[in-house]
Amino acid sequence: MKPMMRDRRIRAVWIPLLVGAFAAGCASLNYDEPPSQALPTVQETAATEGAEATEASGAGKTAAETTKSTRARRETPTRARISRRDPDAPVEETARSWRELAQLSRESVQAGEFDRADELLAQAALQLKDRPPTHTQRRTVFGLRARLAHDLAALGETEKAEALTDLLFDEVRAEPELADAALVTLARTTATRRAAAALEAGREESQLPILALAFDASQTGTASRERMELAFEVSGLALREKNLELARRAIDQAVLDAQIIAPADRMQTAALKIYKARIALAQRDLDTAEAAAHTAVRIFEQQKADGSNRGVAEATLGQVLAEKGELERALE
Repeated sequence: MKPMMRDRRIRAVWIPLLVGAFAAGCASLNYDEPPSQALPTVQETAATEGAEATEASGAGKTAAETTKSTRARRETPTRARISRRDPDAPVEETARSWRELAQLSRESVQAGEFDRADELLAQAALQLKDRPPTHTQRRTVFGLRARLAHDLAALGETEKAEALTDLLFDEVRAEPELADAALVTLARTTATRRAAAALEAGREESQLPILALAFDASQTGTASRERMELAFEVSGLALREKNLELARRAIDQAVLDAQIIAPADRMQTAALKIYKARIALAQRDLDTAEAAAHTAVRIFEQQKADGSNRGVAEATLGQVLAEKGELERALE
């Protein structure tokens, strides 16, 4: 019984205290009602946030300017150049490689824009000018310019063709290694055109100087059919104009190129040997002349050539033998 009575006393004391504490807590939670007003719209919220961001940015910019003014940046050549640059000046185009310039020049030729093509190739040549004249890229650009000059003349743009051709000839005189097959073609057509123009004007003009320039330059390269044909043409012109040293050098080159380009064409070799015999005869090199003429006669006999070819070879040999004083052999 005593324990039960003790519990009743405890409850009688603590229950009123707990109820009072609970009532006090509820009373402390009764806040005043807020005034009635509409909630801000989305636009008003965005405007407020934008104003705050602008204010913060302005504060940050001011801080950055203050920092920049108090801490000077180190002066460099690049920064100095940028500070001196005119903001209104036109922006330069991105530099193009010589390949891009060459491709653009081809497109310009196809579009009939020859002045632009010439300008582009000139830029490519300037870009490669520090490389040796034997460099493949530099010779390629030179060949493109030579073909452009040839095309200009073929299309009737004579004045532009002549100007570009003279420029290329000057470059070849300074650096013969630049020459290629395109220059040979350009030289032959230019020499023919200028000789014809001179005849129309009532004067004679030799083609030999231009052809000799191209031939001398072409000797720095490898054998080609273009060089062989040019050498043969130069030898004939030089013989007629009594330039025997050039004639001999040209015919020797033609014979060598024929052996490389067309070794199986024996008839061509025999024809070149006849011309070599005539040039050697004019030089009074009778032993070389006899050997060349003998070779021509022998080849024509082996190839069963017609009577005209064999007759020319035998007549040349007879003339050489007569000059040597061997009249009986010459009469045979």
